[in-house]
Amino acid sequence: MREKFGIVFLRKRLNTDYIDLYQIHWPPKDIPFGEVAQTMKKLQEQGKIRHIGISNFGIQNMQEWFNQGGTAVSNQIGYNLLFRSPEYEIVPFCRENNIGVLVYMPLMQGLLAGCWSSVEEIPLLRRRTRHFSKNRPGTRHGEEGCERLTIETVQAIHALSQHLEIPMATLSLSWLKWQKGVSSIIVGCRSKAQMENNIEALLKPLDPEVLSLLNEITYPLKRYMGKNADMWENEKNARIQ
Repeated sequence: MREKFGIVFLRKRLNTDYIDLYQIHWPPKDIPFGEVAQTMKKLQEQGKIRHIGISNFGIQNMQEWFNQGGTAVSNQIGYNLLFRSPEYEIVPFCRENNIGVLVYMPLMQGLLAGCWSSVEEIPLLRRRTRHFSKNRPGTRHGEEGCERLTIETVQAIHALSQHLEIPMATLSLSWLKWQKGVSSIIVGCRSKAQMENNIEALLKPLDPEVLSLLNEITYPLKRYMGKNADMWENEKNARIQ
């Protein structure tokens, strides 16, 4: 019944009989990887999906997935100038294994768009990552956070964007586009201006010196956040392994 409903939904709402990319959103905990992989392959063989992808998989997760018969053309992860943890292990592994990196939260929920200049201005639901203090409502990582360093980094990026006369969001997206291994960036827009900025980021080349400077500006934050690619959980409880 559920399968039949899914096909009806695809045909009526999306005007298609198949999904181009079907992703496992988080590494499955209660179902063996092999069972999930077999189900995905079955859907692919039936023509219901064209490509299989994964999301929020670390290198251990990916190795287990492949060892259990899984395949993947992409790995969707959180990655941006303020969260470069995937660069330590995940991005290199994906590059070595020809897995495209799909990026979500490229503007760190508005921080890299210059929406706020202090932590208190940031909406409550956007102050739950490891950047923020464990004392902030809604956090679960139990870490001290690095609020001052985060805001200082945002301010430095903003100052550079003003010097270059490039919108901060455009600069941040353009930097991400030029990172090796990144094949697609998930962005949204609420206005024509935001759409135009997104397109500009896609088309605009960045001088290698600017790329290097952005890497330098954000390196202290990258070093502080470390290899843990789970933005919301500490290393012990990380869901991305």
